[in-house]
Amino acid sequence: MKMNYGATFKRLREDKGLKIVDLEQPSISRSLIGKFEKGHTRISADRLDKLLSDMGVSHDEFLFLGGETNNNYIYMLLREMGVQSGKPQEKKQLEAMILKATNDMRQGRGGISARFIRDFGLMIQGALAEEENLQIYDIDIVKKHVRPAVNFLKQAETWGQIELDIFTLFYFGMSPSDLLILYTVTYRKKAISRYCLYSL
Repeated sequence: MKMNYGATFKRLREDKGLKIVDLEQPSISRSLIGKFEKGHTRISADRLDKLLSDMGVSHDEFLFLGGETNNNYIYMLLREMGVQSGKPQEKKQLEAMILKATNDMRQGRGGISARFIRDFGLMIQGALAEEENLQIYDIDIVKKHVRPAVNFLKQAETWGQIELDIFTLFYFGMSPSDLLILYTVTYRKKAISRYCLYSL
């Protein structure tokens, strides 16, 4: 399935609280942007990059966020989990996701993604159970499940899709020193993508 550029652009624009008129320029009318978002017309790469730049979004991030996720183990389980706000139903969905990832690990399914999605679920579960006045990266159970992700990313020679997925899952549980270490290591190797630099 091809990436739906217009729909991805619209989602990013709305996430940033922008209206089409906020991005209008002499050479890029609001009509063109609207038609592009609806898939009724194409837009040149130069114009798209200009619009993305105005929104503070890198080209690599745009492609990453618009990538096909139907066959991605991590995204499949995240969809099943739903958004976590601590509601009883969401806690049940979280428990089910952890159990599925654990069972998949035992049966040799899901690969490294199963391990990290289980750790991610346990990290969220632990964070929801702790006092709200703590920084998430100071919670012991969060540290426990973030550490393998940080170690894995530090050892990676290059960052591909799986590394980006793992970073996206765990970065909010990483301490400032974790983030600094990852930035330093990946910058030194010159292997970090523009998406990760933007996220840090």
